[in-house]
Amino acid sequence: MMSSIPKCIGAQRSAVSTRVNALARPVAVASVAPIPARSQGVTSTSGRCLAPPPRAAASTPGTPGSGAGAAAREVEVDSVETPLSPEDIMRLVQQQEDAAAAGESDQLVAQFRDDPEGLYEYVERAYAEGPRRVTTPISLLQEEMTGIATESYPAAVANDIVGMGTWRLKDDVDPVIEFLVARLEGCWREILDTDLCLYPREKWKEQGWDLVDSMDPTQELEGFSYADIPDPAKGEEGYPRLQLENRVYCSKVFRKLHVEVGLRQDGLQVLHVVIYPRYR
Repeated sequence: MMSSIPKCIGAQRSAVSTRVNALARPVAVASVAPIPARSQGVTSTSGRCLAPPPRAAASTPGTPGSGAGAAAREVEVDSVETPLSPEDIMRLVQQQEDAAAAGESDQLVAQFRDDPEGLYEYVERAYAEGPRRVTTPISLLQEEMTGIATESYPAAVANDIVGMGTWRLKDDVDPVIEFLVARLEGCWREILDTDLCLYPREKWKEQGWDLVDSMDPTQELEGFSYADIPDPAKGEEGYPRLQLENRVYCSKVFRKLHVEVGLRQDGLQVLHVVIYPRYR
């Protein structure tokens, strides 16, 4: 028993020294370049990488911090495309609709952008263009039967011919107001086309707002007072006479397009226009 104790102690000392030597050995670690941050690249709203992030420069053996004979490795991370949320889809659709509307508006004003006077001369240019041959199926059938082509003038010519149309006060207003009203209604008809409709009659026309006359406040003449009642002389009762005539339209985009012409006997004339867009 006494002779075996030194052998066990010697074996334990040998094992401990072996472990210490193993832990004391240097461990070689290859240098790795840092992973580029995702924010360094250009990404879309969906998270998809549109432009790759800048690559980190590789260390060379001669630069400090590089291991002997070891080159730095680059690590690239592929961006993962995330699905669009409902809000993103609605935003993209709205952007497309806005771009389409802007394109239509730009096309409408293109002829006036470099020629402001064209706002007043476009009717003359329409007359210079002359009539256009109508090629609808019915017109072509009539042309084949009669040998006479159906022609139409541009909308600007039609608007100029119609003028204020059936406005009761058209013969009494100033030519400037008549010009503005004709151009305004003509533009509405030309741009909105078949989308332009009269506002519901029960909301304005049947309530007497079609024509308001201070000489017929109770609407006894049902809108014909402008022709049946003469203007009072200065100093008489009812002077100065005031007449207001209204036109109200609507469309899919505008819930109300209101134009009003006011005429007072002492010379005051008013053109009032209000457009109410539809709200969501």
